[in-house]
Amino acid sequence: MAVLLLTVSACSRSLIFDVETEIPLPLTEQIPATLGIYYPEDFRTYSYQENSDDRPNWAIGIGASQTALFDWLLSHMFKTTVQIQEFDQPDSGIDGIISPELVKFQFAMPDETKIDVYEAWVKYQMKLFDRNGALLADWPITGYGKTAAEFHSNDEEGLNFAINLALRDVGAKLVLGFRSIQGVPTWLAASASECQTEIVNC
Repeated sequence: MAVLLLTVSACSRSLIFDVETEIPLPLTEQIPATLGIYYPEDFRTYSYQENSDDRPNWAIGIGASQTALFDWLLSHMFKTTVQIQEFDQPDSGIDGIISPELVKFQFAMPDETKIDVYEAWVKYQMKLFDRNGALLADWPITGYGKTAAEFHSNDEEGLNFAINLALRDVGAKLVLGFRSIQGVPTWLAASASECQTEIVNC
């Protein structure tokens, strides 16, 4: 079970949620490679900010949540994962680097849409690099979450749940679709070939 943290400040009220979500283990054979993961600072600390008439002083921090999501998934997709602190100084012991970028985060409340549901959308741009930092693959992953208002006692709980579902949707698509992304099969074949000749990397 991965524990994701979500911080919400709504209507001038600051609330902290510890969101617990069960992310299924990848139903695929683990890739025998050492993967570096690079999270830019703004990814790890990202917070959605809005101060409008409808959403006065709203802030939703999802940096910790999305970082935990990708850590959990990638650590089960690959035999070994290592966080890369400086992208321009990759570790020679890795076979490749994955770096996610959050490009869209949106949500809708029941009183805004006049529909008794909470909704959340996220979109990530995923990039796979070789061990030297050369781009090998670049693809988008979108996630959507929706939950009925009647199942939740307040707005924060409903929004929390919808965002959680959107993140899980992203996770499922990453696991199921990774091997078919253009550029990935060639990289996997090259990594497997090197693994046969360099036992230490296996």
